[in-house]
Amino acid sequence: MKLLLANGAEPESKNNSNQTPLLWAAKRGHKSVLEMLLKRGAKPGTKDNHGQTPLLLAACEGREAAVELLLENSTELESKDDKGWTPLLCAASKGHKVVVELLLNKGAELKSKDNKGRTPLLWAAHYGHEAVVELLLNNKAKLESKDNSGRTALFLAACNLHKAVVELLINKGAELESKDNYDRMLLLWAVQNKHEAVVKLVLEIDNIDLDAKDSDANTQLFLAAEHGQDALVKLLLKNGAKLESVNRHGATPLIWAAYFGHQAVVKRLVENGANMESTDKDGRTSLWWAAARGRKVVAKILLEKGAKHDSKDKGGQTPLKRAEANGRHAVVELLKDFAERESKGYNRGMMLS
Repeated sequence: MKLLLANGAEPESKNNSNQTPLLWAAKRGHKSVLEMLLKRGAKPGTKDNHGQTPLLLAACEGREAAVELLLENSTELESKDDKGWTPLLCAASKGHKVVVELLLNKGAELKSKDNKGRTPLLWAAHYGHEAVVELLLNNKAKLESKDNSGRTALFLAACNLHKAVVELLINKGAELESKDNYDRMLLLWAVQNKHEAVVKLVLEIDNIDLDAKDSDANTQLFLAAEHGQDALVKLLLKNGAKLESVNRHGATPLIWAAYFGHQAVVKRLVENGANMESTDKDGRTSLWWAAARGRKVVAKILLEKGAKHDSKDKGGQTPLKRAEANGRHAVVELLKDFAERESKGYNRGMMLS
């Protein structure tokens, strides 16, 4: 490089991607080359086709010596690339603690957000960089800052199973019940997306409101029941989730599970004391919905456990009448057989044998 420059090589020459020698040297962390180029007039604020400056590239790669040198020669601390990343954002996302510290000491902006609305703290939490998260918090990073989806650092750390970071954020006062743009708290999101490991992680660390509701008044237990997540239902019940909470339709978790035909969940809820005669706003029980939807196995489970086969909804329809109207022939046969045996005085166990 020294020979090339001595023979007239242009320090600002560019390739097809608009990259200069300074950009390449910064990315590779070649401090001596950077020094030569800067002395020959290379511009520290130059950008490639993606809007990346030498300082940004050096910060992303964790090139500490290069970052230090460029900071002495550049004022491009907050320059953003086409993703909206600043040097601090990129360094934090990659876990380069020393580089983050160098940038902060020069006044890099903690509140800067990229195109996803994420701050350096959010990215560090997302990737589980505990030391960087702690450093940013010690420098007064905003704990409850949210990205474009309404997710906080705690939300992102937990979603990616970074237990140490989750513990750190909670110890610093992070809100477990903060909601995203879809009105979901972390635990609701985890249940809805079937992330049993995330649910376990959150429940291990802190006691939270298991019966908090989303915009449809669904609790975590509702969502687990709706999606047939028996392991999550078991976990939530073990931790004290309420069996008889109702959503905006007036339905209980048992009604929801019966509606969707989740046999194992129905059985677990009933065995844990769920009221089989609870009704929704239209007076419909879990058996009524199992019959209406043709869920024969679910209907059989409910009947075996003592559900009333002749209860009527507000329109006067029994489970049998609705099953007939919907053409649920297997359920119709089950209910008729049950009613006939009941009329003959059979005990409930014998009715379904």
